[in-house]
Amino acid sequence: MRALIGNAIVIIVALLLFQWGDKSFLEALLLAFLFVKVGLYGLFYASGHLFNAEKVAQYIGWKSNFFQKEVGYANLAFGVLGVLSFWMQDSFWTATIIGYAVFYIGCGIIHIEDMKSNGNHSGGNNWTHVLLICFLQPVIGIVLLLAKSLS
Repeated sequence: MRALIGNAIVIIVALLLFQWGDKSFLEALLLAFLFVKVGLYGLFYASGHLFNAEKVAQYIGWKSNFFQKEVGYANLAFGVLGVLSFWMQDSFWTATIIGYAVFYIGCGIIHIEDMKSNGNHSGGNNWTHVLLICFLQPVIGIVLLLAKSLS
C-alpha cells in the first residue's frame, strides 16, 4: 500500500513541477520519483532501521543486529542523494538511480533467499513487499531514466 501511495505522491509532485517549472513532464516525473521515492522514502526507511530497529526487524521477521544499522545508513545515503537530486541533475540522477537499483534489487534477492530458506513470509518479507518495493521501484526509476535519455 505504501508503494502505491508513494507512486501517487510522485505523480502529484510531477504534475506540480511540470505546471510550475520549465521541465518536460518526463523530466518532472523522474525528478519527483528521485525526490519522493529515493529521497524521502530513503530517509523514512533509514529512520526506521536506525531509530526503531527492533520494531522494523520484527516486522521483517528478523532479529535486530548491527547489520541492520548498516542498512539504515545505506538508506540514509540514498535518501540524501534523492533529495539532492532536486538541485543536482543530469549524471547525478543517473548515478543515484543506478546505486538505488543495485541496492534495492540486492535487498530483494536477500528477502527471496530468506523466504525460500527459512519460510519467512512476515509483513516486511513477503512477495508483495519484495516485488513492489525491491524490484518494481528500481525498474520504474531505470525506465524513467532511459526514457528521459532517449527523449
